[in-house]
Amino acid sequence: METGFALLALGHTDDAARLLTYLAGQQQNDGHWMQNFFPDGTPFWQGTQLDETALPVMLAAKIGDLGHPVDPRIIAMITAAIGYLVRHGPLTEQDRWEEDPGGSPYTLGVIVAALVAGAAYLSGPDQQYVLDLADDWNHRIEEWTYVHDSWLDTIFGLAGHYVRVGPDPQTGVTRIANQADTQFDPPSSGVIGLEYLYLPRLGLRDPQDNRIADTTRLIDVMLACNVSTGVAYYRYNYDGYGEQVDGANWIGVGVGRVWPLLAGERGHGAVQAEQDGLTQLTAMLAMRSPAGLVPEQVWDQPPLLPRNGIPSLPLLTGQRTLSAMPLVWGHSELIKLAWLRATKQPVEQLQAVTTRYHGQAPTPTVSYWRTAVPVVELRPNRDLVVEDTQPFVLHYGHDGWQDV
Repeated sequence: METGFALLALGHTDDAARLLTYLAGQQQNDGHWMQNFFPDGTPFWQGTQLDETALPVMLAAKIGDLGHPVDPRIIAMITAAIGYLVRHGPLTEQDRWEEDPGGSPYTLGVIVAALVAGAAYLSGPDQQYVLDLADDWNHRIEEWTYVHDSWLDTIFGLAGHYVRVGPDPQTGVTRIANQADTQFDPPSSGVIGLEYLYLPRLGLRDPQDNRIADTTRLIDVMLACNVSTGVAYYRYNYDGYGEQVDGANWIGVGVGRVWPLLAGERGHGAVQAEQDGLTQLTAMLAMRSPAGLVPEQVWDQPPLLPRNGIPSLPLLTGQRTLSAMPLVWGHSELIKLAWLRATKQPVEQLQAVTTRYHGQAPTPTVSYWRTAVPVVELRPNRDLVVEDTQPFVLHYGHDGWQDV
């Protein structure tokens, strides 16, 4: 889906529309898409990432924003996807790295954007319900992904920061994948990533918001790495997805390396903060292969030459690792950053979203209580809806359950 937005930035609307038509043909009966699948639609892994259900809706809406009619088959795709997001949101089974459940700023952002933009293809009570739900989830993004007065905030003198993903609602912790110690579960307040940068990118938060700026200070210190070809970023601290210490390939555990595409995400943040983003774009260009391909990761250590077959190719500082190349997502990010520098408008921003929110969290009129995301505090003059996907009996009381 990142490719679809890059195609639109390049003016290849017909190609993006064909991509969308293909995806409509691979949509599952319940409205979502499998974690990954072969070109003929045969599923591979069985996980669910809610961003993968939201992004096709966003792409369809963007094509509509550009003045191209959306055909009935795509409208059916949109309504089915919205149904799935409504039933299974807002917390995702897997974040965008295919690893952790919980509240990811990135996933929550694209869900809200998809609901608002997709509501245009609904009518009557359905449309109003989806918009009210989007407002509530948008308002609560910080409840699920922002912490304050943590040890990191004390060290850096910050009021608070966005986390990579909120704790698993079942366990209360954030699991770190690809670690030899399977019991290594640091507090979610101490694990950060660049996911929060999608909140201003989508038009849900102001780029000058102090919460955005403070978290950027953290990631520039904790996740940035100058690798001679420029500064790139780790996915998150404690990451274990990358070559092992001796350069041997990742075998389920390893050491996380830096990603050129994240330099692109940081560049988006820079441009939206009224900087030029040229440093990040130049870094992405320098990290390409001689053939111009953007790798998934680049080597972050001194050069390592093969010895006894390890590593299997020279690992040169600031150049590709043993990871995938090309990474089409990385190419898309490069294109979108170049587009943003020229237009000052992120290609993912949708008219319906920016018109509704203007970069500010809304004040919803309805709060939605679900088992996974209970309403802890109900504000005055706000309705409460208790909902589930299955019939239930509601018991309510007050005075410490003395009167039921």
